Amino acid sequence: MVRTTGSSLVLNIRTGLNQYVEAARTEAGLGFDAAGLGFPASYAG
Repeated sequence: MVRTTGSSLVLNIRTGLNQYVEAARTEAGLGFDAAGLGFPASYAG
């Protein structure tokens, strides 16, 4: 919302919301293989 309340005053109000759900931590990476990216197999464990 932007309002001009006078010749030298502008009111600007903003709002936002963000949500991130990381499913990889709860479902053992969903079968992702880190060795496929070139990481050592010890990282996959």
